[in-house]
Amino acid sequence: MADRTLYQELFDHVRRVVDRSSVLMRQSRIVVDASRQSRDRSALVTHCAWCERLRLGEEWADPEDVPGFLRTALGDRRTHGICPSCLAAVQASAPLRRSQAAIHGSRATLDALAAGLDGYTVRRVSDGMVEITLSGATGHAVNELLSRVAQCLDEGKLGPVSIQLADGSYVLGG
Repeated sequence: MADRTLYQELFDHVRRVVDRSSVLMRQSRIVVDASRQSRDRSALVTHCAWCERLRLGEEWADPEDVPGFLRTALGDRRTHGICPSCLAAVQASAPLRRSQAAIHGSRATLDALAAGLDGYTVRRVSDGMVEITLSGATGHAVNELLSRVAQCLDEGKLGPVSIQLADGSYVLGG
């Protein structure tokens, strides 16, 4: 019994060391990638429009994990996107048919879009999401919708939106 207890304590200690090592490796990758981003003044940094995490290399870093030197160096070099976990949550909460599109954005932007998308059936799903019925499931219908949304965003100087279709997602504006 004493050997098993010693074994369990050793196992638990090794697991804690490995867990801490993984955290330190992730933090190191974030700092290295943040340093690269801050030096390359032309590089855009993607941030998730849902949870505000920043993409640094292959990592999606929480805002509090991003080094201060990068936050101050970013300025207007941000571009909008959606992180894998938020995309999975959005797709799980709103499965779409091929003739539908879900547009995610601020309430004000979605209100302005709904008013500017004449000829489309627009249904508000939540404060941050509207559902659009396309004229068909063709590439032409999708391209037409994306063009109309981009035009509305430009004309109204509106914030960015994410458009989710059955087979992909797009981020427009910003």
